[in-house]
Amino acid sequence: MILYLGPDVDHPRWSFLTIGTVFAVVIWLAASGAFALFTSNFGSYDKTWGSLAIVIIMLTWLWLSALALLVGAEVNAEAERSRELRRGEPAEATLTAPPKG
Repeated sequence: MILYLGPDVDHPRWSFLTIGTVFAVVIWLAASGAFALFTSNFGSYDKTWGSLAIVIIMLTWLWLSALALLVGAEVNAEAERSRELRRGEPAEATLTAPPKG
């Protein structure tokens, strides 16, 4: 939903699943699993940071989640650019989707 409503563009059609959405979810699940494995097996954060450790771990996980969303949004933008080029529209430095109005 974030990847659909986030950009300020008119989407040509509504699609529940896009390549960027699938890519973002796969990256998010892999990064969350790897981060959970890392935090549970490598280090004693409670001894080093005390009760502040959970805040640091949570912020790091939120950062990884945001990165997964950004990568998914980039994949969606490049897919839209590819569709524009296949339609014969000129290659531009930025996406030329019309803004919401």
